[in-house]
Amino acid sequence: MDQTWSDLDIVISDNCSTDQTWAICESVARWDGRIRLLRNDANLGPVRNWKQCVDAARGEFAMLLFSDDWLNPSFVERTAALLEDPEIAFVFTAVKHGAEPERGRVLYAWGGRSGKVSSRRYLRDAMVHNGVLPCSPGATLFRLADLRKHLVTDIPSPSVCGFAEHGAGPDLLLSLRTAAEYPAVAHIAEPLAYFRDHADSISHMHGKQLEKAYAQARIWFGAMQADPQWLNRAFGGYWAQQMKATRGWVNPKNLAAEFLSPEMPHPEYARALLHGLRRVFD
Repeated sequence: MDQTWSDLDIVISDNCSTDQTWAICESVARWDGRIRLLRNDANLGPVRNWKQCVDAARGEFAMLLFSDDWLNPSFVERTAALLEDPEIAFVFTAVKHGAEPERGRVLYAWGGRSGKVSSRRYLRDAMVHNGVLPCSPGATLFRLADLRKHLVTDIPSPSVCGFAEHGAGPDLLLSLRTAAEYPAVAHIAEPLAYFRDHADSISHMHGKQLEKAYAQARIWFGAMQADPQWLNRAFGGYWAQQMKATRGWVNPKNLAAEFLSPEMPHPEYARALLHGLRRVFD
């Protein structure tokens, strides 16, 4: 509401809250006509709730702002200016992360440089879990048409389930799938968003499950691309990560059975391992 870009359509979807959230939203909406309220009779889970907001949204640009995140007042103005370039898929910023903004540590500065970057470079880094790029889209401005096109509620997987209930995977796929359709993305190295870290957050409640969910999202995305390097990079990165964590050999065929359905392409194991080991030693 305090954004320097004042021409906003703010859609709030209350996902069957059990506290005073709805009363607070009604109170605020009475004195800010930009706010439109939606309320679910039953909890839809996060991803279907996001989709409800996206379907109701209006305008050219849009983003998802989650209940425990915060934006710098200049976020929309500075990111929207970069999205005027038709080659740019989306704009994301660095983030402060912690219990309080004042003491948060800066993440996702991506080398400390701002500007336009090739989508190929973005995907190269995003396809391996190394903490360099965000999984959450909470600091990213998209075109509304791309949000609607690329938000999925589920991901095919032989071993991972519950994507619609925890949101890990569909959030990352928004950026991966959108970047794959444009020549470039844009980045602002200054932290213009804050992700609150707290004990009740999904990342604390479902740690290992979310790690596998993100691995599945990357591997499924890679399997859907024409260039096999993206599958090799995603699979190899997770393979090497598991060997590093266990300090032992992990059979790649057993790992493939966890993440690749029979109808999906399978990685070239030698190339995949090479991709993964390079990321570990980098």
